[in-house]
Amino acid sequence: HCWACRVGYVGVLAMATKSAICFFLLIVFLQLIPQMAEGNSFKTQNLKYGINVDIPLGWEILPKNILRQLDNATEARTGINQSNNEILIAANCYTLDKNPSATFRISVRKIKTELTQKKLRNFSDKDFKSALYDSINYALETDKLMGSKTDINTLTVFTARVDNLIALVSSKNIQFPEREEAHILYIIPTSYGNIKIYASFNKAEESVLKEIMIKILSSIKIGKK
Repeated sequence: HCWACRVGYVGVLAMATKSAICFFLLIVFLQLIPQMAEGNSFKTQNLKYGINVDIPLGWEILPKNILRQLDNATEARTGINQSNNEILIAANCYTLDKNPSATFRISVRKIKTELTQKKLRNFSDKDFKSALYDSINYALETDKLMGSKTDINTLTVFTARVDNLIALVSSKNIQFPEREEAHILYIIPTSYGNIKIYASFNKAEESVLKEIMIKILSSIKIGKK
């Protein structure tokens, strides 16, 4: 039976007055509010540096002892020093097979670079062209190491606001032997280093995963430090 029908049925049996029925409905509604609030499928993860992000139920959040090994693996594969990189969270979504259908990661690289919030606020056409050139070269070098093929025609560079800060963003599609993936990287300069937000998903599952990823990215909050 529907909820409204059950309420009416109880009211008839009890021969209740209109005021009693209204009171009953109010009590039921107030009881439902906490259940509705608890029904959120996205759970907030409170991270270091005052960073928060909402991760969906069903995603696997990797344990802390694995996070350091991800950096070690990256350094072993690329030769790029990862000792100054701290992964705060890494989460995977599995749907089709043993390989993740989507991945999400936030890290902080504790280095000082020329990239600052002030520079991003005043990014010129020349700056964008330089960033695009660097992104293309990085993609081609990565393809050699990974055996992948970046679709250069899909590679774009732009700025975007993440909470109260500005990020330099690059997005692209990458073809791997078994599938094509969409990748996006946010670099957010701060006083304590560059926050890096990396996300990817299987293009074959875009109709499901794209909206989920947009919600994850839009949930990010960055506290002041």
